[in-house]
Amino acid sequence: MLYLIPTFQNPSGVTLAAGRRQPILDLAERYNLLVIEDDVYRDLAFEGRPPTSLFALDGGRRVLRIGSFSKILAPGVRLGWLMGPPGVIERLVGSGLRCMSGGVNPLMANILATYCTQGLLEPHIERLRAIYHRRRDVMLESLAAHMPPGVRWTRPGGGFFIWVTLPAPLRAAQVVDRAREANLWVLPGDPFFAEPPAGQHLRLAFSYVTPEQIRRGIEALGAVLTARAD
Repeated sequence: MLYLIPTFQNPSGVTLAAGRRQPILDLAERYNLLVIEDDVYRDLAFEGRPPTSLFALDGGRRVLRIGSFSKILAPGVRLGWLMGPPGVIERLVGSGLRCMSGGVNPLMANILATYCTQGLLEPHIERLRAIYHRRRDVMLESLAAHMPPGVRWTRPGGGFFIWVTLPAPLRAAQVVDRAREANLWVLPGDPFFAEPPAGQHLRLAFSYVTPEQIRRGIEALGAVLTARAD
């Protein structure tokens, strides 16, 4: 099995280039891998259409594609969908999840079905794109204005996150502790590594905060980093 977040990835915000997608599917074919495409951020694209999904490129033969209303409607809506080869879907449906009181919330599922069939979801996503696009731009502008020399960051084309890389000798854990003393909540990058991390990454999220909060927060983070670097 191969698990990927190929579009606006969490935590980095980066997107797997179109030219690298088919080679991954070729490897999956060669080694008989089931590919899990976690595609929950695809609809939150700010700058044109993202590359074709792995599921579409594959023709639905060996890719399971995951979507979620929690990213495009509201965080508390813990409901999503799954697309994949019919045989795999049948096995999942018959795996015992539903008969053990699992599965979807019927009330929420019917509410969402009505919401979607009335044509309300697409305009809502358009509003979200505009809001998140503005917040991303404000965060990028603030990073450029307040980060000390040597700090690098990604420029995501959608989604929620910006990945910051700190120069040596700065360490993410120490920066996070000092940031919390300044009433800032930033996430160190260490938990996102399968192997021992370098300890020099931060994940910043622009989805939940206002532009003014972003400006103040990044200015304060810049002050923390500058003080640690001195």
